[in-house]
Amino acid sequence: MTGPGAVALSALLALVHVGILAVGEHLLVGYLTGSDRRPYDHRYHRPGLAISGAIALARDELVAPDGLLGSRGHSLDFLVSETYGEEVTSILETAALWTRNVSAFIGPQETCVHEAKLAAAFNLPMISYYCTNYETSDKKEYPTFARTRPADTQISKSVAAVCREFNWTHVSFVSQADHVTDHVAEAILRALAAAGVHVAARSAWQDAYHHGYSENPFLDIVRDTHRDTRIYIILGGQDDHIGFLAAMESLHLFDNGEYWVVGVDAEEYSSDHAERYLRGLLRDATVRLQEELWWPAGQPPVAEPVCGFRGERCIRHTGEIAGGVAGSLLLLTLIAGLVVYRNWRYEQELDSLLWKVDFREIKMADASTPGANGAANGVANGHVQLNGQAERVKDKQADAPDGHQNHSPQPPLRTSQVSLSSNPDADFRYSCIYTTVGVYRGRVLAVKKLGKTSIDITRAVKKELKLMRDLRHDNLNAFIGACVDPPNVCIVTEYCTRGSLKDILENEDVKLDNMFIASLVGDILRGMIFLHDSPLRFHGNLKSSNCLVDSRWVVKVADFGLHELKRGADDAGGATLLQQLQLHHLHRANNNHDQDTPCKCDGLLYRAPELLRAALAAPRGSQKGDVFAFGVVLYEIQGRHGPYGDCALAVDEVLRRVLHPEPGQPPYRPPLDSLENSFDFVRECLQECWAEDPELRPDLKAVRARLRPLRKGMKPNIFDNMIAMMEKYANNLEVLVDERTDQLQQEKRKTEALLYEMLPRCVADQLKRGQKVQAESFDSVTIYFSDIVGFTAMSAQSTPLQVVDFLNDLYTCFDSTIGHFDVYKVETIGDAYMVVSGLPVRNGDAHAAEVASMSLQLLEAVKTFRIRHRPGDALQLRIGIHSGPVCAGVVGLKMPRYCLFGDTVNTASRMESNGLPLRIHCSAECAALLQRIGGYELADRGLVRIKGKGDVRTYWLLGESEERRAARQGRKGSPGRVFVGAGSPGGAEGGDGGMLSVIVDPSHLSASCPAIDHLQLPAPLLCPPTPQQQLSAQRHELFQNVVREVIVLLSYEYVSKPVITFPCENYPRVLFRPDSGEN
Repeated sequence: MTGPGAVALSALLALVHVGILAVGEHLLVGYLTGSDRRPYDHRYHRPGLAISGAIALARDELVAPDGLLGSRGHSLDFLVSETYGEEVTSILETAALWTRNVSAFIGPQETCVHEAKLAAAFNLPMISYYCTNYETSDKKEYPTFARTRPADTQISKSVAAVCREFNWTHVSFVSQADHVTDHVAEAILRALAAAGVHVAARSAWQDAYHHGYSENPFLDIVRDTHRDTRIYIILGGQDDHIGFLAAMESLHLFDNGEYWVVGVDAEEYSSDHAERYLRGLLRDATVRLQEELWWPAGQPPVAEPVCGFRGERCIRHTGEIAGGVAGSLLLLTLIAGLVVYRNWRYEQELDSLLWKVDFREIKMADASTPGANGAANGVANGHVQLNGQAERVKDKQADAPDGHQNHSPQPPLRTSQVSLSSNPDADFRYSCIYTTVGVYRGRVLAVKKLGKTSIDITRAVKKELKLMRDLRHDNLNAFIGACVDPPNVCIVTEYCTRGSLKDILENEDVKLDNMFIASLVGDILRGMIFLHDSPLRFHGNLKSSNCLVDSRWVVKVADFGLHELKRGADDAGGATLLQQLQLHHLHRANNNHDQDTPCKCDGLLYRAPELLRAALAAPRGSQKGDVFAFGVVLYEIQGRHGPYGDCALAVDEVLRRVLHPEPGQPPYRPPLDSLENSFDFVRECLQECWAEDPELRPDLKAVRARLRPLRKGMKPNIFDNMIAMMEKYANNLEVLVDERTDQLQQEKRKTEALLYEMLPRCVADQLKRGQKVQAESFDSVTIYFSDIVGFTAMSAQSTPLQVVDFLNDLYTCFDSTIGHFDVYKVETIGDAYMVVSGLPVRNGDAHAAEVASMSLQLLEAVKTFRIRHRPGDALQLRIGIHSGPVCAGVVGLKMPRYCLFGDTVNTASRMESNGLPLRIHCSAECAALLQRIGGYELADRGLVRIKGKGDVRTYWLLGESEERRAARQGRKGSPGRVFVGAGSPGGAEGGDGGMLSVIVDPSHLSASCPAIDHLQLPAPLLCPPTPQQQLSAQRHELFQNVVREVIVLLSYEYVSKPVITFPCENYPRVLFRPDSGEN
């Protein structure tokens, strides 16, 4: 038996262990072949045709009487299944053969992965004579699969080994675009990649090539790739290899031996293999190497030429070198010229004085100059409005040198750094530094006086000023310029509207959460790190009052640099101050410094100990000193209680302990116990920043790294953080505005209550709305006048304070009494007391009854009144009342008064002056009204001569009936029903004796009248109006709502008051009288 099929069949019989079969056993083998093709598939080359004959021959030899199976009485048959070279068909046929109880499989051809998986699942042997897929080599996954043809990986390993042997790391791969050889090509490419061989180009040809009979497709491939490769690997048949070599030869690529082709034969079967096998089997010879492999160039070609594929590595650079040398010389010349020009320009900039500001161009903000963007809202008489808060400002003489007023006729705008305080009189320990705000070229800027009358502009000063002007950073307060013209020597910087960081920390209304604190600390660190990396190198005066906050809540570090300019100034650094205070022996009890000295001393709390000790040498500062100062500022931000917390020690004592630590004790530092809510890493960072040895303190970049956890939860985008911080501030501001609004409303209610006590409610409401109160005429009112008989004599015998106390007690008694009546107190002059009823809200004819009942009540109250400083004296009250028309209106702009005009006022006064003590003198007009109302006892006095009237009949009011008094005091009846109608109170008395009379004028209702239904009231309590007063549906509903509230007020607050006046001007005037009975 020869051929792959026969070999496969023999191997299969060995697998099934023929020896264990019983005698006469019939074997059934499934044969999966690709011997045919679909009608539409003309490209399939049907490899099964070359194998099926060998399979049949092997079967005949096996079942022959002397064969391996026939000698044992066995028989063998095949079940042939056509797959057409299709994987799906092959899988289906494999499963179909299993259902027919085959003992083994021969095949399949092109595909075998899934078929081998099925054979493993069926536990049946499968031998393929054609499939070369490398996946089936894994015997753990495919234990029953075997094949007679090596896998693709075998040939690919050989190709990779050849490339490694000759160090060919850069190749091009050529293969046919055929699905039969695609898997072999992929295996070769994988092996090359695993061996570290770079495939520069992969090309393919389409149709099968027959040398000498078809057009050579390799010419184009070689032309496109030969410039960038030297080693080719071609996968194809014999004709393909010949055609590829012919194409390369036509381009003369083999002339110098630089190119080489590695051929991989893709043919499945060749008779030459069988001949070589037979030759080796039948021939016995010894083989030895006679000569080495011959290379055209004498050595194997290299994968990449020494000079590169295009000679780029061996290009001579003579011209470039010459050009480079010339260019270098030119560059050096340019650099030298640039250095000379830069120095010249630097000197020109120093001499140009770009930093210089003309003081006359600065317009100091005043009451008439609000400034730009509303930053400064005005100043007058030592007050300034900043950010909506008024701050009283001190006028320091040191900040206003002589001659300043000659240049600025208006007083400068003094702004305290405590600009966010809600209390204008707040006493802050650190609010002693002031600045001046002015407008310079349309910008609101801060102007800081140096307290120097003159200054020498040396080169060092010019360099400082130029350096300051060139420094720009988002977290540094921008330096605008300086004015050096005596006597106005000052520094002009950017103005920050929210004041300093100290102001914010001391303002309890500003809430600082972790994100807010992290943003503030981050801004300070960024500004200080930039400052340390700049030519300035250090700050030297860092403190919370020098950390300014702009309108976007960005912190800007200020008051740095300009040491030469500030030298000799009154407030230049701490060296001069320490010399003046004699710091080592400082005592507040006997110092001779001005009142600002303690406040300036507070700034020394931020200075490092080594800088304080070297103060006499006037040190400007150091980076390690800035680290110490930053630690104090960070402590102040965390605790919000100043640089040393709630320490009770004086500033000089704190400085003494910092300067002179106690032996054996740690250096004196701010207490960390007050930072209970701070993070541990913040405390550790503070301790490192406060180290006594400056070398042990970290730099600010290390501090920023230690404080990075503070930014946990913050967004990486700075703009997003700014928006979030502004939102938090807006929310905090909303809460603050709500609190302030509530306080304002409370104060407003107090003011309104006081105003309503001074003026009638309707008149006060008109004045509040800014309306002019028109004088109004009233047809009928009743006026009450009273005075104290003998008041002048008693006043002469009493002290002024006793008289004031007496009148206050008396009028307090009167005021509490008249509150139960529908009357209005007009005024009190000395012992005179004036009351009116019937205005400004008309009440029909009830005014006479209201005043009469009130007069009787006052007379009863006077009888029991006792004078504090003269308890044995009885008060002699004289009362006069009169009814008639008057005109009423508001008089005056300052302290306006509601005054009554007309003859009725004079007549009422005459009634009082012509009366008798403890008697009520009543005019005939008032008596007529009382008689018409009924319930009052009157006595005819006769004719009385009245000034300006002649003889006039008058009456004495002696009392009121028990029924009227009982009805007014509410001792009888029951307010079980409500009657709603129109007319006077007397008109309602003819009804039910136990009825509560509520008289409402529906014409006073308006659509804007509020109605508050406090109780669930039964519907029968509300009676509709009379037919003569039909209302619209809307006004009728408002009318009912008003009545509901009247019942509520009657039930709780106004039970004993016979008259109700609603607080809203849109409510109607409501009069009621509870009938006698228990409420």
